[in-house]
Amino acid sequence: MNNKREYESDIADQRITKRTRLTEELLTQDNYTVGWICALPIELTAAKGMLDAIHPRIPQNNNDTNSYTLGRIGNHNVVITCGATGRASASTAAKDMLRSFCSIRFCLMVGIGGGVPSSKQDIRLGDVVVSHAESTHGGVIQYDRGKINNNGKFVRTGSLNKPPRILRNAVSDLQSSHLERDNAINKFVSKMLEDKPKLREKFQYPGAANDILFYATYDCESFNGDCSKCDVKRVVNRKLRNSLDPVVYYGLIGSADCVIKHGATRERLKKDNDILCFEMEAAGLMDDFPCLVIRGISDYSDAHKNDIWQGYAAATSAAYAKELLLDITPQKLSSSERAMDITKNLQEDISRLDQNLHHLLIEADTSKRQKILDWLSSVEDYASHSIAIEKQQPGTGSWFIMSLEFRTWLESEVGTLLCQGIPGSGKTVMASMVIKVLKEAQKSGDIACVFVYCEHNRRLQQTVKGILSSFLRQIAESFERIPPLLERIYAEFNITKSTPSVKEVEDAIIELSSHFGRVFFVLDGLDECSEKVQSKLVNSLQRLQREADISLLITCRPTGLSDYGFERCIRLEIRADPGDIELYINECLTCFPSFVKRNHGLQEKIKDHIMLVTDGMFLPATLHLNLLEHKRTELDVIKTLKELQDGSDALSRAYLMTMERIDSQNEDDRDWAHRIISWVVHAKRALTTVELQHALSVKLNQMDLQENCFPCIEELLTLCAGLVTLNRYNNTVQIVHFTTQKFFEYLQAMWIDCAHLEISKCCLTYLSFTPFTTGLCVNKDAFVARSNRYVFLDYAALYWGEHARGVQRQIEQFAQKFFDNTSLIASSVQAMHSSVKWSVETETRNWSGIHLATYFGLNFLLSNLLSRSPHDLATTVNTPDAKSQTLLWIAAFRDQGDTIALLLGQGADPNLQFKEGGNTFEIAIELNHVNVVKQLVEAKADVNIEGGYYGRPLFAAIACQREELVTYLLQAGADLNLGGGEYGNAFYAAAVGGNLEIVRRLLDNGTDVNLPGTGEYGSALQAA
Repeated sequence: MNNKREYESDIADQRITKRTRLTEELLTQDNYTVGWICALPIELTAAKGMLDAIHPRIPQNNNDTNSYTLGRIGNHNVVITCGATGRASASTAAKDMLRSFCSIRFCLMVGIGGGVPSSKQDIRLGDVVVSHAESTHGGVIQYDRGKINNNGKFVRTGSLNKPPRILRNAVSDLQSSHLERDNAINKFVSKMLEDKPKLREKFQYPGAANDILFYATYDCESFNGDCSKCDVKRVVNRKLRNSLDPVVYYGLIGSADCVIKHGATRERLKKDNDILCFEMEAAGLMDDFPCLVIRGISDYSDAHKNDIWQGYAAATSAAYAKELLLDITPQKLSSSERAMDITKNLQEDISRLDQNLHHLLIEADTSKRQKILDWLSSVEDYASHSIAIEKQQPGTGSWFIMSLEFRTWLESEVGTLLCQGIPGSGKTVMASMVIKVLKEAQKSGDIACVFVYCEHNRRLQQTVKGILSSFLRQIAESFERIPPLLERIYAEFNITKSTPSVKEVEDAIIELSSHFGRVFFVLDGLDECSEKVQSKLVNSLQRLQREADISLLITCRPTGLSDYGFERCIRLEIRADPGDIELYINECLTCFPSFVKRNHGLQEKIKDHIMLVTDGMFLPATLHLNLLEHKRTELDVIKTLKELQDGSDALSRAYLMTMERIDSQNEDDRDWAHRIISWVVHAKRALTTVELQHALSVKLNQMDLQENCFPCIEELLTLCAGLVTLNRYNNTVQIVHFTTQKFFEYLQAMWIDCAHLEISKCCLTYLSFTPFTTGLCVNKDAFVARSNRYVFLDYAALYWGEHARGVQRQIEQFAQKFFDNTSLIASSVQAMHSSVKWSVETETRNWSGIHLATYFGLNFLLSNLLSRSPHDLATTVNTPDAKSQTLLWIAAFRDQGDTIALLLGQGADPNLQFKEGGNTFEIAIELNHVNVVKQLVEAKADVNIEGGYYGRPLFAAIACQREELVTYLLQAGADLNLGGGEYGNAFYAAAVGGNLEIVRRLLDNGTDVNLPGTGEYGSALQAA
């Protein structure tokens, strides 16, 4: 009986198959109702493996660029296409699919994703995550879309659409069924591998032994994700499952245009959004297309590679998609709305997108590229390069380019060419020539050339990270598109509005450098950096040479690198070549008065004299020629030459005679020149021409701008005899050479009296203009309008106190008038704290003159203000501002040691806890103000005080990696085993931070290693 039934069943199946094949041959575009989109070839292979039948291709719309696989799952005809990774690609694929297949009801986005395991959701590799809509989201969020709120926290904005009702109902039905029976995922995967044995190598289950989850804070030991050297002690201990069946999770999927490959970032995003997995395409579909997202977990969104899981994860997600489709009846599907009807907005835009898509993509890519590049670094080095290359006279510098040392460095594996030269010898111009040669070679060769000009007026900005970030930006610019590595770094740090560490920048440089046959770094003027920066920068450069084989060219004065050693280093002294100097003089003489140009003998005398005094430097030649070019008779020229010869130091003598030339002008011109030089020499940062114009127009007791008093800066610079120049690339005014700055600093008392007094008075006058008596600007538009009209406001507010610090007694009455006007103070404080951009926080800062004097360290003025306070001193010094910051906190933030001593002497409480949490200890430790911490301890501050983000001072020092402060606080009595704060205890904070030296110190001091922490890892040993 059974044999007869089986025979009849086989006959029936054969008849159905024949009818099915005949029907499938007659299918048209209108017969396909399910769309299936994937982004990777391995996902496409898995999708095709789930088809019960593959259909022949049929014609598609001429404007449809997709490639399709057509087939059947159960009774549903399915269209499968594989696009590329990213939101835009998924959206484009869906748009084109609707052109050709108008009857599609919905789309399944199926493929692999990065899992986010937790104690709540024990996600394993190979499991499946399905987007599940809630009241606040549609199952998918674009986690890189949002804003920073008033508390500095990133807040996601907007939401994506829910899947259509037919899919939501089908998912709920299947979820319910799986409570009663096992899912069919492994059944369908096994069937695929049985039908296609060749797929077993990539798509079979890799085994639980290969499912390894490391702690979130432990990055891979290898930059390429190879975990062979990773510490097995850092593996999370998880129970083995009873079944090999993949588990299906329903919840939130995070989508953005980047891959998350960083455990700490994964944890942060999980904490903020409760995300189960990350992927890159869904956000491009969910807003405009009825869609469900299904992801097989192929990695844990960290730096550890799990490539062997990609095939199996692609298969499990495809198998779930098949099981879901089999649960939907054809009747339900045919009665549901077409995707074409649901996506009205998409269809209305298709014709317009056809015309503009290419241009929009280019614009978007260009905009994104520029945003990332600007985030990495500013472009000031290009301006410096343009200025330097313009100074080169045609035909000069060939001796350097043709030298054996340079050719050896250029053509061999020698790592460093160290070019030392005395000031004014032409090092910067020579560096610019090398950069020009290398940039030309870069156009046609497999090389990259990057450069940085270190300058005395940018010392504050040119930190180790700043210089390396400039290198990284320029390497990135050598790529046609922004490298994915930088997109990932930008996405990770942009969320928290932070920046990568020095090591992370170094790692990125090493990785990107591997794409070139050779990378050249040209660093001009290393000695212009502080000694601390020089030392750390050299360490970084040596690492780059070891791990990326980068070729360095460094220029500096002879004292620059005497204590540092580079391997494979060639030294080449830079001195102004006599032939180059002669070419330079000849070129300059062509611009002299006609009586010089007609007198060959006089020209020779000028050349002979200048050649005698140059002593390997271009700068004396420039200064001497500047002194001579305005003479009107031969006698004047000869007299000046004789005076110049009398000085033993050609450079100093030239500067003195240049000042004599300035002082010989009429009184007005001389005063203008002195004022300009005074401003440029003493300014705390480079001033723009408009800022300087405003500053020079100010007169004491002036009440507002008088635009008819604005001088023409370019005309005034001619009065400065070449000592001050205009940087046309960033429109700032600057001293011609760093030796000029040193000359004025050394001799300023001879001709500039009370420069800081005059500058501080000018700033306070500007800050006291009548329009500022209205106080705060109430909105951003008003503040922008004020800043655009009063362009000197930013500088005056930020730096008046810096100039006033040494002249407080002389400026006392002037400053007191300003302090007495609360509206002027409010306006000034708003400008101070809005120097980057306007913020509503500044509206309620409620600072007084006491706060400003504390901020700038104006102790004499502060003592006067405190003595006039209507409240008792203890109340005055301990009352917080609107941001819960006391005077002591402000002084600690600014590292004003003398001011802290004054405040402590007046009753400032070092143990005061702030309304929003935290204390003075915390900010001092965060900023590594060691002396401030010591002052607080000496003032009997409680080293075990609880409060703030970190919990205790010791925890803050550990978390911020302040080794010196950790040792000091332990010696001062900090208790190792107390609890509190973000980490729970000291050893847990050390274990999470991973600083072995700090861990050793805690162990040496008897810490309890078994104390529980507050993180997900439990104890400190688990976190380590």
